[in-house]
Amino acid sequence: MQQELQGSENLTQLANTLIHLLLTAQKDKAFKLVLETLESGISIKDVYLHILQPVMYEIGRLWQIGKIDVAAEHYCTGIIQLLMAQLYSYTQTNERNGHKMLGCCLGSELHDLGLRMVNDFFEIEGWTTSFYGAATPLKDLLNAIERTEPEIICISVTMSRGVPQTKTLIHELANRDLSVQPKTLVGGVAFLINPDLSEKVGADAMTYNAQHAVETAERFIA
Repeated sequence: MQQELQGSENLTQLANTLIHLLLTAQKDKAFKLVLETLESGISIKDVYLHILQPVMYEIGRLWQIGKIDVAAEHYCTGIIQLLMAQLYSYTQTNERNGHKMLGCCLGSELHDLGLRMVNDFFEIEGWTTSFYGAATPLKDLLNAIERTEPEIICISVTMSRGVPQTKTLIHELANRDLSVQPKTLVGGVAFLINPDLSEKVGADAMTYNAQHAVETAERFIA
C-alpha cells in the first residue's frame, strides 16, 4: 500500500479528492482521508508538499478566477489550517539541532498558511522555530528578532503590497547591531511570479516551497 501511494499520480489523485471534499463541505471525510494517508506510510513531508500544497494553490486559483467565492475560500483555508494543527505532532522530533528560525508575514499580509507549512518543515528537521504568522507589525517583529536571535528569518508574501514592507524589514535588520545577524529567506506568490524581486528587496535567498526553504537555510549555517 505504501509503495503504491508514493507514486506522484496517486498523490495527485488524493489531492484532487481532498479538493472535492473541501468544496463540498465534507470536513470529516477530508480529515479521514489525510490521516489515513499518513497511516498508510506516506511521510508527513509528502502529505504537505504533494497533497496539501497543491490543494492550497488550487483553492487560491479557483477564487482568483471567480469559480468559488470568498466564503468558500475561507472555509477551505480554515479546514486546511485545522488539518495542519492536527498533523503538528507528526512534525516533532526529540532531537533539536541548536538552530533557530523565525517565520513571519508583515503588515497587512493575511495569508500565512504556506508559512505555517515552512515552519513545520523546520520543526521536522530539529530547528527551534518562532512563528509570528499574519499581519505582524514591523516594530514588534524587530523586537521579537532581537529577543529570539534567529539565524534564519522566513518571510512569506502573497500580495504585492507586502514587497516594500519586506524590503524595509531587511534594510532595518542590516542597520541594527544584532548579536546574531540573520539570513533572510523570502517566498510566497509575490516572489514566485517575479523571482527578481528577492534580489531587489535585499533578501539572501528566495525559496520555492517548504523543503527548499529548509535546504537553503541549512546551506547558510553549514
